[in-house]
Amino acid sequence: MNKKLLFITDPLKGLNPKKDTSIFMMEESIALGYKPHQCEMKDLYIQEGDVFADARSIISAGTTQIEGIKKEAIKVSDLSLIHISEPTRP
Repeated sequence: MNKKLLFITDPLKGLNPKKDTSIFMMEESIALGYKPHQCEMKDLYIQEGDVFADARSIISAGTTQIEGIKKEAIKVSDLSLIHISEPTRP
């Protein structure tokens, strides 16, 4: 079973680790053996009929910080689940 997840959120720097439920879900998915990735809406694109995301792999997430590695192109159809967060309003 593919265990890759994608979280489409606001910019990673702007997420509040103490309040944002996406961070909690990333943390729990890591604990369950899943491989979460994160991107923003602007990171999605179509190439030769397939949808891709320039997403970073999240290696740790918690109430104090989120740690990810550089972005890479991933094919959205290869993912098990996609979660889209409601954008933060100013």
